[in-house]
Amino acid sequence: MMKSTTPPLRKPDKTRKPGPSKSLPGKPFIHRYAFLLLILVPTIVYFKTISFDFTKLDDHVFIQENHVYNSHPGNVFTSFHRGLFARNDDVFYRPVLLADFILESQLFGTDPKGYHFTNILLHICCVLLLYLFLRKIDIPDTNALILSLVFAVHPILSQAVAWIPGRNDMLLVLFFFGCAILVIKYLLKPGWVLFTGQFLFLLLALFTKETGVIIPLILGILILLKYKTNWKSWLPLAFSWLVAILIWFFMRAAAGIGKGEAAPSALIRHAIPRLPALIQYLGKIFLPVNQSVFPSLAGTTYTWGILSMVALTALIILSKSYKKPLTIIGFIWYILFLIPVFMVPSDKNDQIFEHRLYLPIVGILLILSQTLLFKEKIKDEKKFIMALCVIAVFAIASYVHIDAFRDSLTFWNKAVEDNPGSADAKMVLGMQLRDPDEQEKVFKEAYNQNSHIRMLNQILGKFAMNHDQNAEAKEYFLKELKLTKLPETYSCLAHIYISTGMLDSGAFCLQKSIDLSIRDKGLKDDFNPDLLQEACHNLVLVYLNQNQKDKALGVISQMRKNDLTVPQDMLDLIAKP
Repeated sequence: MMKSTTPPLRKPDKTRKPGPSKSLPGKPFIHRYAFLLLILVPTIVYFKTISFDFTKLDDHVFIQENHVYNSHPGNVFTSFHRGLFARNDDVFYRPVLLADFILESQLFGTDPKGYHFTNILLHICCVLLLYLFLRKIDIPDTNALILSLVFAVHPILSQAVAWIPGRNDMLLVLFFFGCAILVIKYLLKPGWVLFTGQFLFLLLALFTKETGVIIPLILGILILLKYKTNWKSWLPLAFSWLVAILIWFFMRAAAGIGKGEAAPSALIRHAIPRLPALIQYLGKIFLPVNQSVFPSLAGTTYTWGILSMVALTALIILSKSYKKPLTIIGFIWYILFLIPVFMVPSDKNDQIFEHRLYLPIVGILLILSQTLLFKEKIKDEKKFIMALCVIAVFAIASYVHIDAFRDSLTFWNKAVEDNPGSADAKMVLGMQLRDPDEQEKVFKEAYNQNSHIRMLNQILGKFAMNHDQNAEAKEYFLKELKLTKLPETYSCLAHIYISTGMLDSGAFCLQKSIDLSIRDKGLKDDFNPDLLQEACHNLVLVYLNQNQKDKALGVISQMRKNDLTVPQDMLDLIAKP
């Protein structure tokens, strides 16, 4: 019989004290300080954002205009029963984001510094979790560190950090990686703590953004292709994912989300014309030379995207990585996590914002991790030094680009510069200007590009009123009423009718303004008590001018019912015979 050549196993030396073995090489320098590096690099790049103001792109809505709502901690629970921008009939359901602003409002009030600081912390947490996730799926430490650093400083993700509402995508990534890491641990060693944890993380991800519904599909594909475990081992996971989605779906429906434009057929109809953005986004990932704070599909070139797609395809073929599980997962990851963001109705949000790549870009990083760029034959030190060149360039580009988010005037000037064809950008820029003549000029430029923007006709109507151009102002206000039904528009139109002697039409418009203001007061949304007071006051005067005291008394009754001030001189006028 042939003797075995395998040396016998040594028995452990019981006399030796535990501690690091001198015979084993220690971790390389970059691995020993990986976590410190992943914290310091993004901190250096983004630290200056703490001094930034609001951009006036939704951030002022969530923090300044919602200050009363945010000041009540009990509204954390209310946030799960309403839409993001409106209490009812909204297309966005983001209760975690609303709850987050409520909790932070207790600390920071309406000071943007605190919220910017939180964005940096969230980004660092996401970078660290990405690093842990990549290691969990067996990507070598050096490769995982390089990819995480690229993620940490990539210019295309800078909007997510520098723009306060960009945290929604960071929260989604935070909960997704938390869920994914616990799922992988559960597969290796099942336990109730891990099972419950992954379920809660998935639930939080769903309540953060609708894109969360893709997470179970990605995790299922990861399990099937990467781990190839017995279906019985992950069946409880699949069941918990289904339960989480059902909870989210029913609470979303109960909040009044999912009506009208949010119907599946409508969402698909919105998504199809935007699918070419997949190529545009790819170009911005590999060649971030055409970034924009307010990008549009029409205003973004396909050149860099096509070049990037060709280069990536060639790299995959040369690396022969097209059959590797992580390459397949990465491709599916990129596509699936981007498609839901295209389903937002165009009248709500027609921009191809770059912060939406915060999660999808990880799919591209997974693909790259399987190519020649990260082959094992290259020594870790050499690989890291070469990668530092790209990381440094990306870090500098991000550091420069985030200056566009410094304040609202800087932001919207850059938005118009990036996308001169956007009437929306010009309209908001006009609101940031201080000189009335400059404002009117920019508003008219926006009007010439698109005369159907909400509120734009009202703004131009008020300018026309200031110039005593009542006929022109009237046309603007009537056009605005076809787009919106706001109490201020009716009040302005009433002023024109009254000034031209059309008292009945003026009274009708004032009553409409009062009714709409009272409605807004009931909803606690956009309620302007001064506007209601003025409309009631003017309507009383109109009725007195027409000698209709009964109607005037009816308006005064409305004023008292709504806790408005009734001037004594008005009561004296009514009392006169």
